[in-house]
Amino acid sequence: MKPTRIASLLALTLPLAAHADEGMWTFDTPPLTALASQYKFKPDASWLEGLRLAAVNLGGASASFVSKNGLVLTNHHVALGCVQDLSDAAHDFVKKGFSAATLSAERRCPGLEATVLVGIEDVTARIRAASAQGSETERAAARRAEIAAIEKDCKAAPGQSCKVVTLYQGAAYHLYRSERYDDVRLVFAPEFQAAFFGGDPDNFVYPRYAYDMSLVRVYRDGKPVKPKSWLRWNDAGPTEGELLFVAGHPGRTQRLLTASQLGFLRDVTNPLRLAAYERRIKALKAFAASSPEAARRAADSIFGLENGYKSTRGAQDSLVTTDLLARKVEAEKTLRAKSAGKVEGDPWAEVDAVLAKAAPRAKADALQSFDRQGLLGIAGHLVQLAAERNKPNGERLPEYRDALLPRLTGSLTATAPYYKDLEQVLLLDRLDQATSELGADHPYTKALTGNRADGKAYLTQAIAQTKLDDPAERRRLLDGGAAAIAASSDPLIVLARALDPLVRETRHFEEDEQVAPLARAAERIEAARYAAFGSSVAPDATGTLRFSYGTARGYDWYGFTVPWKTTVAGLFDRSSSFDGKTPFDLAPKWKAAQKKLDPATPMDYVLTADIVGGNSGSPVVNRQGELVGLIFDGNPSSLANYYVYGDRTERALAVHPKLITEGLDKVYGAKAVLRELRGR
Repeated sequence: MKPTRIASLLALTLPLAAHADEGMWTFDTPPLTALASQYKFKPDASWLEGLRLAAVNLGGASASFVSKNGLVLTNHHVALGCVQDLSDAAHDFVKKGFSAATLSAERRCPGLEATVLVGIEDVTARIRAASAQGSETERAAARRAEIAAIEKDCKAAPGQSCKVVTLYQGAAYHLYRSERYDDVRLVFAPEFQAAFFGGDPDNFVYPRYAYDMSLVRVYRDGKPVKPKSWLRWNDAGPTEGELLFVAGHPGRTQRLLTASQLGFLRDVTNPLRLAAYERRIKALKAFAASSPEAARRAADSIFGLENGYKSTRGAQDSLVTTDLLARKVEAEKTLRAKSAGKVEGDPWAEVDAVLAKAAPRAKADALQSFDRQGLLGIAGHLVQLAAERNKPNGERLPEYRDALLPRLTGSLTATAPYYKDLEQVLLLDRLDQATSELGADHPYTKALTGNRADGKAYLTQAIAQTKLDDPAERRRLLDGGAAAIAASSDPLIVLARALDPLVRETRHFEEDEQVAPLARAAERIEAARYAAFGSSVAPDATGTLRFSYGTARGYDWYGFTVPWKTTVAGLFDRSSSFDGKTPFDLAPKWKAAQKKLDPATPMDYVLTADIVGGNSGSPVVNRQGELVGLIFDGNPSSLANYYVYGDRTERALAVHPKLITEGLDKVYGAKAVLRELRGR
């Protein structure tokens, strides 16, 4: 589908006024009145608690408990990192799949953790009071200190963690208490080709024919966890038009941003992201083409990057080629008129001032980070953690506060494999990006090359000589603290020490000059919004647990009626229509099982629930709280959901529960896990 066609439709179908099913709601502020009015259903506290306690955050994505023995259902693409980490040249579980017939055969996912939200407390007043006075820098420091103090004071039981969550762009703060599990084991994963049938051409497309599911199990003290709540399985799935609920962890939306902030995304942030995606994908595909083993090693990274690129591209198209931004400007004028004389100062102008400071340094700030940088990222976090631990908890950068250390140290010492040939490709690509975007004389580029003329040779040697691919070495540096980091001659630690001042400058600019002033402006803007519209507007998604709702419903697309569900027959027809050529080739086990499968078996379906990236793996439940689907994607129109929700053609995609059980039974013969899903 061409972007211009998507965009033109969005312009017609995405008004900024609230839609009936709009909103990613926190569990402590459910839209009970709207649900009762529209659907004659009002979930009680027990219903909401059961769904909340069954919802699982799995490494930042979504999942749910589906048995009393800690079995967790999620997407294949959510578990793909684990499947890749457990694979090697002789055992390619990504290509061939994985199935554990017994508990002893389940394999631990390196570095993967699961959390379950067990408590919510509003701490807005405390943070506002602590950060009400002083300069920009002083207020930001006071805000960080108070958040750290709240997290430290949190009465968390053993195995729990506490984190302050920002809502409404900083207008509200909640303390989330979660159960934390660092032992997650792979139980079942189909072949990649079955999970991602149609490949990138079918990604974010519907009709769809994907078996995008996997199962893991959560352990504590070597035994399967007994969750407080789990979802009962309903093979029948939903009926067309049925009210459904989605519980998951949607990533960041930007619906409550000002028009200027959306313009900044359109003109600055998104173009930088898209260019970085394109550059990295090109480099990794060239590496993957060098050998079958290189292709195996790069598969997970390429999948994630292509997925991110396509999602960002669709969101950007909605800003560039529709009147969405113009309508946002008009809506903002209305809000400002309604709040004239009722809001202190001009928070919209304050937002503009922040953006004016951010624009000239956007390219450098996008690069000056240790996140998502493989072994260099590991080195950077080891260097920064050693320094931050010597500071009072409230003065540290947020990612190094005590409340988040268990997760960070777990990821730094995980046994996931690192491949030096792949690491070299990624690091040299970063150098190329720095040189082309910042120039050879920029401080970041100079630091990245060790101030040497031949930066590529320097980085190639650094990757070859580093020992950070050994988890024992990472543990030694972690335990040795600042002294071990200072004494280390590991080339990546040396490089990270050189980059650290620049990365820190970016982080402090973000905290002091962006997060803090934007939070104060947002507090007044949201107060104006509340005065005008009440509590009918849900907070933007922040990666934390939310629930949304909608109905199973097809739609019309340029005169074509799109069905609300697909069937197994459609899978085989789509493959044969392309003569079984990649990426429309059938996984061998599905091809062999064709005669066993009922062609009328529902495969995937669509619903109007409000979702974005991060909802992958979310359970879909009915009024009875039974599991009737598994979110795995959205259609082209839904890519604008980051900025505005619509329900005419915008749909969430879900795997049908009947397809999951039919596959486990007739394709994979996974009888034990099938019995467990059905509660036997």
